[in-house]
Amino acid sequence: MATLKNIIMKNEKLAGTKANGRVEQRQMSINGKQMAVKIYSLRNKEFGAFEYIVPARAGVAVKLNQEVELENPRLHSVGRVNSSQTTNSSGRQETNYVGFVERSIIGDGLKIKGEK
Repeated sequence: MATLKNIIMKNEKLAGTKANGRVEQRQMSINGKQMAVKIYSLRNKEFGAFEYIVPARAGVAVKLNQEVELENPRLHSVGRVNSSQTTNSSGRQETNYVGFVERSIIGDGLKIKGEK
């Protein structure tokens, strides 16, 4: 069985992408490497809202509804687990775990449309 790696996104699918105005800085492991990244909240007609992850040094300041261009975009899936604790009727603590796959797009950088 083959494994797909570095699935490149088509630029026409990402046309008209706009910023939601939220940027978060975080440490993440991508392809086995620990790195500082900036995570942009973006949206377009094809995908709706999605996260775009770039190396922290490649980030730019964005404003709400500003049109952006993605540099070398690739699909990225991250396994996540959320947990919550509750007390059952007999007074015992129970922990519930929910696992899911979060899909994001990673890239080399982000440009404001029209700027060089």
